[in-house]
Amino acid sequence: MKKLAINLDLLTSGNLITLGLLLAETSMKSGSESIKNSPIVATLLTVAKKLFDAINRESYSKLSTKVKALDKRRDGVYIGIRTYVTSVLYSIDESIVAAATRIEQVLDKHGVGIEKKNYLEESTLLRKVLADLKAPELAADIVKIGLTRQLTELETAMNDFDAVFNERTVDEVSIKEQLSVSAQRRELEEAIRNFIGYANYSALNDASWANLIKLLEPDVARIKATINKPEDEANDTTK
Repeated sequence: MKKLAINLDLLTSGNLITLGLLLAETSMKSGSESIKNSPIVATLLTVAKKLFDAINRESYSKLSTKVKALDKRRDGVYIGIRTYVTSVLYSIDESIVAAATRIEQVLDKHGVGIEKKNYLEESTLLRKVLADLKAPELAADIVKIGLTRQLTELETAMNDFDAVFNERTVDEVSIKEQLSVSAQRRELEEAIRNFIGYANYSALNDASWANLIKLLEPDVARIKATINKPEDEANDTTK
């Protein structure tokens, strides 16, 4: 049986909302009472509508695009550091592996998914990570595995983001609205992943869920087709 699958990270917020609403509303119309009354469907519908409302309220100030771009940049640098440290653990040099292990332990202490937090929470956590990585006891390890340049890039990316984010000319309401949209997008991504995982699992033993997946496949395929299109074209709902 074919399973539902889609990379949510590559979807625009508009298409993410469309997907969430399609999954929920098709489920509600499936004819199955167990699916219609499923808490996971109700949650998905509620969260999708919340993000839709939040985006409609968002004030697109001149700084909005710049803030988002700078956030994406610092996310990339941080993810790059984690990925690099993990790769160094496979070195044939035991001393390098030992250094990388100590650095990884510091990173792990702060948890994973920092880049998925809202703007303010991410800034706070990254400052703590950077402070720990720059501690004197890790200095030799940082040099040993060649991480000095990446830490400098991370600090620069963080400072650049904070400089724009904290500008007094930024409308405080706009910032709050963008924080809301950022957090609610992640909430919707989680709700969709939970729904897809539950649907795929339930379809193994429940014909109602199996039939629902067949109904949903064309809609999911249509949303997938927008991933490689330019954003303006992907958001054109007239097609």
